[in-house]
Amino acid sequence: MDLINLKDFSQRISDHLFNHLMPFWCGPAVDHEQGGWMGWLSNDLKPDRTQPKGLIVNSRILWAFSAVRPVGHLPEKGIRPCV
Repeated sequence: MDLINLKDFSQRISDHLFNHLMPFWCGPAVDHEQGGWMGWLSNDLKPDRTQPKGLIVNSRILWAFSAVRPVGHLPEKGIRPCV
């Protein structure tokens, strides 16, 4: 992969992360009642509170926010802390 393709790929990954993935986890997936993130969302993004939350998935989401914060400048991307 040449340098131009690598820069394009890097930009596309960054755009997807900050414009799609991180906002999703700050949107319908947040559990405002009990904290953390919902364990189950339907296809139309409605939470199912009867489903248990997963410790591993909540840990991974928290890790992702912690990992991108120093390099991604989340507030500058319009993403505020959501939990």
